[in-house]
Formats: sequence, C-alpha cells, structure tokens
Amino acid sequence: MISMVGMVYAVFGIMFYIYQNNTYDITKDIGLIIATLGTMMAIIGFIYIQITNTKNREIIVRTNMADNNSSEFEIVRKWRTIEQLSTTLMLKDGISSDRAKSINFIVEFLSRQLANTINILDLKELLIARNNIVHKGKTFSKSELEEKLLVANKIIIELEKRIHS
Repeated sequence: MISMVGMVYAVFGIMFYIYQNNTYDITKDIGLIIATLGTMMAIIGFIYIQITNTKNREIIVRTNMADNNSSEFEIVRKWRTIEQLSTTLMLKDGISSDRAKSINFIVEFLSRQLANTINILDLKELLIARNNIVHKGKTFSKSELEEKLLVANKIIIELEKRIHS
C-alpha cells in the first residue's frame, strides 16, 4: 500500500512539474512522459492484481466451505441410511410400520439391538450432530467429522449384518 501511495505521488509530482513549466517541448519532456506512463502502468497493474486476488480468495473460501458442507452432509446421508436400515430391521422383527418409522422408537431400538457392539453415547452424539447440521447449520472440525463418520459406518455395517442374517 505504501508503494501504491508513492506511485500516486510520483504521478502527481511529474504532472505538476510539466504543468508548471509552460514551455512544453516534447523532445525535452519525453523522459517525464515515459516516467508518467510507467508509473500509471504500475498503478493499473497493482489495482488489477488486487481485484483478481480478491476474487481468488472468494473462490478458495467458497471451495473450502463446499468441502466442509459436503463432509457435514455426509453425516446427514449416513443417518438417513441408518434410519432406513433400522426401519427395515424393525419391520423384519415384526414391529409395526408406524413405530418403525418413528425416530424415538428407532433410537430406542438401536440402543437395545446394538448395546453390545457400539457405544450408545456415540449413537446419541451422532444424532445430535445430525440435528445440529440440519437445523442449526453447525460446522465441525475435520477430526470431529471423521470421528462421527466412523461411528456412522460402524452402525451401518452392524445393521447390514443383522438384516442379512
């Protein structure tokens, strides 16, 4: 920014010098004219770079947000799969269709069915994370997302085993 201000002062100084010297002779003032043009080109280049860097930063920020949102919505997709598999398993076990589609009964069913294979707190934290993403737009760190996705994958694998057995 300091160099930009310096260039602006240089341009105005050169123009003021040319203005004060009433005898304008292009052969004597060609150096000043070239200096003015060079400084103007530097200023234009500086402005151009500032504009393009701002756009690039916005693109990078949008890309990072899209990547983060993609990972977070992967948790939502995994939870939907868990609900579908749980409903299928509940129907297979003879539970009524209305109960099999209720989220409260699904969580209760999963708590009973998977008590020996997964930590129930992990299941509840996964549901809370899903709700925070969907309803509050919450974002999580990469490590938290990976942890939640591992829990979701473990639950899905266990449910698929029980459906196919």
